Amino acid sequence: MPAYETVSYCWGDSTVCSVICLDGALVDCPASAAPALTALRFPDSNRTLWIDAICINRSNPEEKSQQVVLMSEVYRGTRQNLVYLGEGDDSIGPAREAIELVLRDIRRETRDLETMLDHLYDENEVFWYSSTGLDVTFDTQALLPFYSGP
Repeated sequence: MPAYETVSYCWGDSTVCSVICLDGALVDCPASAAPALTALRFPDSNRTLWIDAICINRSNPEEKSQQVVLMSEVYRGTRQNLVYLGEGDDSIGPAREAIELVLRDIRRETRDLETMLDHLYDENEVFWYSSTGLDVTFDTQALLPFYSGP
């Protein structure tokens, strides 16, 4: 199986559909998933994305229930999970900057996420919270519009 990335997105009304082009074929896609695929695609190269709206046949209840059971394996096998929260507006800019500051500090502390698990779990593989926290200052008020969205 080729390397792939999973996509998490905000579900909407699954009866409202858009048409997307998938490997040269026109395919119905829930309207809430189509913008995520458009935003996350690479314009000049291939990218393998796994998104439940396309990869799970929701019109076949038996197949759907079998696929849902496998979702933990799908997410465990992904190269990374991409989260699409929507287009946003001008109020999101400061929130994005604050999140990028935190991510930059996390990347620095974890050697670009290579040692992330070492920072999250102790030697007994028990999740623990750091008493020191992050070494970054950011505008927490900037996050309000971001987390107050739908």
